[in-house]
Amino acid sequence: SGLLTLSHVTAIFMLVVYIAYLFFQLRTHANLFSAIPIEDRKAAAQKPKRADKDEDKDEEGSPAAETAVVTAAASPVNPATAAASQDQIVAIEEPANAVEEKSNEEEEEEDDEEEEIELTLWASLVLLLITVGFIGVCAEFLVDSIDGLTTSWNLSRSFVGMIILAIVGNASEHYSAISVAVKNKMDLALGVAVGSSIQIALFVMPVLCILGWIIDQPMSLYFSPFTTVVLFITVLLVNYIIGDGRTNWLEGLVLIIAYVIIGVAYFLYPKDMDTSSTSLG
Repeated sequence: SGLLTLSHVTAIFMLVVYIAYLFFQLRTHANLFSAIPIEDRKAAAQKPKRADKDEDKDEEGSPAAETAVVTAAASPVNPATAAASQDQIVAIEEPANAVEEKSNEEEEEEDDEEEEIELTLWASLVLLLITVGFIGVCAEFLVDSIDGLTTSWNLSRSFVGMIILAIVGNASEHYSAISVAVKNKMDLALGVAVGSSIQIALFVMPVLCILGWIIDQPMSLYFSPFTTVVLFITVLLVNYIIGDGRTNWLEGLVLIIAYVIIGVAYFLYPKDMDTSSTSLG
C-alpha cells in the first residue's frame, strides 16, 4: 500500500516535470533546441580561414619577412628560371583552387536543398492514427507471445523486456537516428535518441502507473536493484560522453561495448530473480 501510494505520487510529479520540459523546449527556450542556421555555420567555418590570412599578412609585414625580401632582391636571379618557377606555382595553385571551389559549391548546394512537404497536416494525422492502431494490434500479439518465448528459449523476462523488445520496438527510431547522423546532423540524431529516452522515463512509465491506478491494477515504479544500478550507470555514462557537445568514434565504441555488456548481463540474469515492476510481489 505504501509503495503504491509513493509510486502514484511520484508518477504525478514526473508528468508535471515532463509537461514543464515540453513547455521549456517549445515555448520559453526554443532557441536552445533549434538547429544552427546555415549562414552561421558557414560564417563559423570561414573564421579560421580569415585568421590564417591575417597571420600570413602579419608574417609578411614582420622584420623577418622584410629581410627575406631584401635578400631575394639583392641576389641575382635568372629570368628564365624565375619565369619557369612562376609557371609551376600557377599550375599547382589552379587545380587546388578549382578543387576547393568545387567542394565549396557542392557544400552550398547540399545546404541550400530544402526538404519539400509531401503530406498535408490532416493526411499526416490520419496516417499517424492508422499506424498507431496497427502498432497496438501488433503489440498485443507480441506481449501474448512473451510467455511462450521465455519458456521455449529458456530466456528471462528481464532479457526479453530490456533487450529484445527495446530493439524491436525502437527499430524505426534507431534507423532515423543513424540516417541523420550519417548526414552529419548530430543535433537531430541526439534529439531522436535522447528525446525517446526522456519520453519513456517521464511520460510512458508515469502514465502506465496512473492508468493501473485508474483500472485498479497494481502497477508501481519499483525496479529491482540490478536494474536500478544499470540505469544509473548508463545515465552517467551517456551524460559524460555527450555533455561536451562533441563526439568521435572512440566514444561511440564505448557506448556499443557498454550496451553489449548490459545485454550479456541480462541474458545471464537468473530467471528466479525476475522482479516485475508492475507488481508488489
